[in-house]
Parts: sequence; structure tokens; C-alpha cells
Amino acid sequence: MNKKTIKEMLLRQRPWVSRPVDEEGADLEKASLDGELKELQSSHEEFNARVHQALAGIPVPPTLRDQIFARRKIVSVRTWQWRAPAMLAALAASIAFAASLFVFTNRPQREDTSFAGFRQRMVTDALRAYGMETNTTSLVALKNLLAKGERPTDFSLPPLLKKVPLIGGGPLSWQNKPVSMVCFKWEQRETLYMFVIDKGGSGFAHNRAQELKEIKGLSTVAWDSDGKVFLLAGKVPQATLKQLVGGPGA
Repeated sequence: MNKKTIKEMLLRQRPWVSRPVDEEGADLEKASLDGELKELQSSHEEFNARVHQALAGIPVPPTLRDQIFARRKIVSVRTWQWRAPAMLAALAASIAFAASLFVFTNRPQREDTSFAGFRQRMVTDALRAYGMETNTTSLVALKNLLAKGERPTDFSLPPLLKKVPLIGGGPLSWQNKPVSMVCFKWEQRETLYMFVIDKGGSGFAHNRAQELKEIKGLSTVAWDSDGKVFLLAGKVPQATLKQLVGGPGA
């Protein structure tokens, strides 16, 4: 170990510097035998003591603490302020798009207002086991109920259909137009559904003369009579429905 190294070790003997490790302490102990180094160590200790005493004698301003705590720190948020309008605009656009999509996907689909649409809708209701408002075997009683609901009642049944047992019916609507439903009991627990709508208010263009068509597994037959449009549907052969409505109105 040379003198330069020992001097550096002595400089680290100031009060705010950690004490050297044991190995360095041992080296210093050996170096103390050197009178020149011993004197240098003593002068360093004396200097450090004087500096510490001088610093301790400097008075602390009484208002320093209050000044430190009273000082405000201003944090700049220029980046957020600059981006905020753009972010708000993007958020508003997203909300508007979501609302438009919701309205578009949930708006009711326009129903076909032709006779084909009427037939499709009535058959769909029949397949859903549309509930009869009344169970009766009397056509007069059923017409009285329909009249209270302002549904068509001035109609008559074809002779063969008139012989089929009546089991009930009720008032319906299609495109805000009144519709009468008459139900008949057929063989093997099948039900025949007859729907009646005023031709003048229906908007249906052409006349029907026993128009046959199968819709969703049900046979249907349509015809016009006395200013009314009739639709008969059931899970029976089309030829059977044609026979039931083949005669003139009773």
C-alpha cells in the first residue's frame, strides 16, 4: 500500500462518510506509525471538526419551512388538453354509431301488405295455436262477440263448411284492419281456421275463386264473396278444402 492510497482512505474519515471496513482499518493502524501520515490524519480531523461547527452555527430562517410548504407545484397537462376534444369527438361518434346500429337492427320489418302477406300472417298465427277468445258451437253467439269488437259479421258459410262443427273463434287484426276468426273441429282432432276481412278496406286487388296454396305445411283456400275475402286453412288435403267451399254461400 502506498501513501496515495492511504491519503484517499483518510479523506473518507469525514463524519458523513461511512467508516472503512475492517481491512482498511487495519491498514490505517499500520500506517499510523508513519509520522507524516499521522500528522496529515490529525489535520484532516481538525478541519472536519471546524467545518461541522461552522455549519451548525448557521441559523435556520424561521419562515423557511412555511415557504417550502407554501410553494405551489404546477403540473402541465397540455397533452391531455390538446387531446381531449379529439377523444370526446371519437366517443360521441362511437355512441352515435352504436345507437344507429341498435335502431336499424331493432326496427320492425315492413310486412307484406298484399294478400300473400295476409295469408302468410294468418297461417303463422294458426300454427302458433292462436287462442280463441270464446269457445262456442253457435255461429250467432260468435258473431255477437265479433260485432262488439267491430269485426266483420255480415258473412255466410258455404253449405258443406256450415256442416262442420263450430268450436269458437275471436277478433283479430292485420295491418290495423279488423279480421274475424272462425274455428271448426275437423276429423282426428284437427282444426280448420277461417279468416274473414272486408275486401274494400283490405287493399287486395284481384278476385279469388277457390285459390289453393300450401303455406308452412297447411293447405289454404281463398275466395271472395259478398264484399269479403275468406281464407280457410288446415292440415287437410287441398282437395278437401276445395270441396268444403265449392258451393255458393248459404
